[in-house]
Amino acid sequence: MKKLIDFIAKEILFCFDGYETESDNGFFVDLFHVILWGLPLLINFFGGVMLFVAIVITTKRGIEFSYPWFLYIVASFLLGFFLKKIRVRFFYNKDN
Repeated sequence: MKKLIDFIAKEILFCFDGYETESDNGFFVDLFHVILWGLPLLINFFGGVMLFVAIVITTKRGIEFSYPWFLYIVASFLLGFFLKKIRVRFFYNKDN
């Protein structure tokens, strides 16, 4: 159980740490790096906006919080997390 809690704590800290990644290999590698840098931010922003909209719709209109909304929100946050993980694994230089 302690290993699971340590793993979850490590992944939560990973989400909030700012990893400075660098890429100077060429146009396509730099383009891939920029996509992996910007796309998770946009996807997480989309998830946050959807969460806000879902809460506002639920409270204002009295409509139930539907299952697809929950899936879209969770999927957007998980996709942003995995794209950040890919960027850090490919482009993070541990020597800095």
